[in-house]
Amino acid sequence: MLVLHEIEEIKIGDLTPFDQVTKEEKRKIGKQAVEEILSNLDKRLQYIELIEEFEDMKTNESIFAKMCDKLEADIQCNLYCEEKCIDINKKENEHLLNDARIEKLLNNGEKTVADLFIENDKPIYTEKVFEEIANYIKGNDLLNLKKE
Repeated sequence: MLVLHEIEEIKIGDLTPFDQVTKEEKRKIGKQAVEEILSNLDKRLQYIELIEEFEDMKTNESIFAKMCDKLEADIQCNLYCEEKCIDINKKENEHLLNDARIEKLLNNGEKTVADLFIENDKPIYTEKVFEEIANYIKGNDLLNLKKE
């Protein structure tokens, strides 16, 4: 399920919650991309069902998979920030500063793009352990963790 849901990115790229694409629009273009990519496979319908299960988040497996997916994205975003690959203050991110959700998060003290992603994703973390890991990511320099 985790691997299959990434297939749409082959065609549409990795759209974030802050890319000015509605959830409905992302789901529509993602579904079109998946159908096109999987069109010649015998198990196409089974794969599409798994992707839809992931997106619908109605089963325990899909909820867990969604939390894993978001946590991985939050970790990766944090690493990108630590490596100075992305910065909220860079010119290409100006549009982010005009987003009401981001403005609210910045006013609440969030400072990096990773902070914004983590706070945006927290409602998905219905299991406390995922939120605890996200808070740990946010509060620590992952590139320089000391081994104990």
